[in-house]
Amino acid sequence: MMKFILSLFMVISMAKECTNNRQSEPVSSDINTENSSEENQSEDNITFEYSAISRGTYIKYIITKKTISLQKDLNSETVLKPSTQANWNKLLSSMKTINLKNISELKAPTKTRFYDGAATAQLKIILNDTTFETQSFDHGTPPKAIEAFVKDILSLCENIE
Repeated sequence: MMKFILSLFMVISMAKECTNNRQSEPVSSDINTENSSEENQSEDNITFEYSAISRGTYIKYIITKKTISLQKDLNSETVLKPSTQANWNKLLSSMKTINLKNISELKAPTKTRFYDGAATAQLKIILNDTTFETQSFDHGTPPKAIEAFVKDILSLCENIE
């Protein structure tokens, strides 16, 4: 009986801590995130990160204006490739269709990642020192609002070799 009470207390404590952490994440109000228009933002301070992880899959792509970092296996070396201006412009153009302010509220259209039917994916867009991050979604099936952008990232990274 004591073990049950202790276990219940630990679960409640962890759930409360997760809720507190989620509520305390600061959101900068000095960045225009309503339409993600970045006329006054320096392109050098933008980073796109895409990751997908499951038992048999590990993918991590980090894209900046000058480089593309690829890691396609947990035990493999990270490969750095140069980014072209055309690819960068395409990603910036695609990003402008995303409402960054609401990106963390997007709901995944499918849930196969919960039973190993798909890798768990996540997208981060870092502008200056502010990170905009999605909730997890199935690799290959992103929320509709970011679908074109994710496809552009995957197309770029998978065809760069």
